Amino acid sequence: MKKYRTIFKKTAFWGGRNSWMACKEHLLHIKSNGYTEDYKRFFFNDIQWIKLVANKFSIFIDILIGLISFIFGIMAIAIAFVSPDEPVLLIIFSLLSGLFLFILIVNRLLGPSARLIIKTHTRRDEIPVNRFRKGLKLLKGLNSYIGAAQGNVPKTEILARLQADEKERNNKLVI
Repeated sequence: MKKYRTIFKKTAFWGGRNSWMACKEHLLHIKSNGYTEDYKRFFFNDIQWIKLVANKFSIFIDILIGLISFIFGIMAIAIAFVSPDEPVLLIIFSLLSGLFLFILIVNRLLGPSARLIIKTHTRRDEIPVNRFRKGLKLLKGLNSYIGAAQGNVPKTEILARLQADEKERNNKLVI
């Protein structure tokens, strides 16, 4: 039986739970939604590169939440001018605007959402991580495992591999 060490756990609001575990020779990604589990195994010797990319989805969510807050704020101001004798509606719309503004501020403080791209010899997988900072924590935890399996690779070689892969992807898109 292999001894796994938990590197990272993430519980998402929707989409289930992601766990990252490592043993001596591979990384195990476990995605669970409460009823089923999906396992992906990445051998450290096969990993060519790992890239952490911020998603634009969090920007879309921020715009949406800000727009909702703005609409409730405008409605509260309109109620204050049109019918000042309705304090209940004014309070309700002001509280809703404040609530969505608070959610927006908390979401911005937590940072952008991100995804982790792992390229091996045979495949390229994109795996969502909750926030960019948590993705950095995951990469820090993997650094020693990959270094032990592959040896330390100079930064110039890493950059050359990334650029070659980017050119390969761009050549496939142009037809």
